[in-house]
Amino acid sequence: GGGVMDALHVYATDEDQESHKKAIRSLAMELRNLGTKKDLPTVWITPPTIHTKALGTEEKRENMNEEEVENMRVLYSNLGVNDAASFVIDGPSFTGNDRVTESHDGIQYAAEFYDVGAQILFNALDWLLPHDDPDDLDPFVAPETGSMGSSLLGIMILLFAFLSLFFFDSYLGLSYISSVFSNGVTPCDLYEEAFNPILERIPKQH
Repeated sequence: GGGVMDALHVYATDEDQESHKKAIRSLAMELRNLGTKKDLPTVWITPPTIHTKALGTEEKRENMNEEEVENMRVLYSNLGVNDAASFVIDGPSFTGNDRVTESHDGIQYAAEFYDVGAQILFNALDWLLPHDDPDDLDPFVAPETGSMGSSLLGIMILLFAFLSLFFFDSYLGLSYISSVFSNGVTPCDLYEEAFNPILERIPKQH
């Protein structure tokens, strides 16, 4: 987007204003060419609402206040920038109203404000970005039943399940690897060590 610093630096004299308008027309033409000739989507964001009282210098309050920046927004729109862009994010729409006082320096806002602008952009991506022509897509053909199966993988899963079930190993038999390096840590030994004290307290039925 643009217009905030333009109002401060390049809009003092008639000559500056004419030069600035020429640059805006050139910008609009470039944006339009990107869309029509190169099929590239473009996004333009207008300046956020200015908190005039929070501006740090008298020069800014005189030349970059909300009224002057609003004139700059209108100028950019009238000279074709908004129409040339594929999508326009309206800065005042998520920085204005009662929350303008949250701008600490009159221009910048907290990160959550810009998150709103980013969300607006992301919501527009579904139609902003180019889509494939449905007529150019190959028809979907579902795979035949069983074509994605594997007998070998199925046998391996059954093997791991039996190892876990009969060897008291919840890690598919891999815990037995630790018994190579240390004695008495096999899952069956640990199972007996953990549950024998509990089982001994259960009254035996005669």
